[in-house]
Amino acid sequence: MAMNVSYELTPDDLADYALFHNTNSPTIRRQRLGCAFMFLAIALMLPAAILLETEDPVLETAVDIWPLLLGPLIGLLVFFACWRWSVRRTSRRMFQEGCKAGQYGRTALSLQDDGIREKQDSGDTFRKWAAVEKIAVTPDYLFVYVSGVEAFIVPRRTFANEDDFDRFVHEIAERSNVEVQRS
Repeated sequence: MAMNVSYELTPDDLADYALFHNTNSPTIRRQRLGCAFMFLAIALMLPAAILLETEDPVLETAVDIWPLLLGPLIGLLVFFACWRWSVRRTSRRMFQEGCKAGQYGRTALSLQDDGIREKQDSGDTFRKWAAVEKIAVTPDYLFVYVSGVEAFIVPRRTFANEDDFDRFVHEIAERSNVEVQRS
């Protein structure tokens, strides 16, 4: 038995998916932490060199160069504070650059006996149930991953109520034999 939903996929939906993926991907998380560590290490090289080379007492010199010591820490805080905003902004811009590619717009998703079919103006996508790797549910979305970076994006607003949304999620989980991850 097929279950069908239709909805408008927006650039904001795609940006929210990109943010979710970038926040939850172990690879991207390691990369982000690695960049932060490298920034901190490089930014602290000058103050460390000054502290190691000074003939004055280290504590006295540290007090004298406090802006050089505080700057990297403030920079790190700004990096983490702005990261989410930057991912959303960059994602929105990238998706808008490709607006004719059909990444968003009217979308119909059908749960069929043999897999999931997505129809948009730009064409159809079909994935067998065995292709489903991960099912992630957030307060606003259902993401059905069919690869490490590709997912069907289903906004919660698509459904009339929570019970309909839960039935849809349950049906995907049952047919794909993949556990639902909630965040």
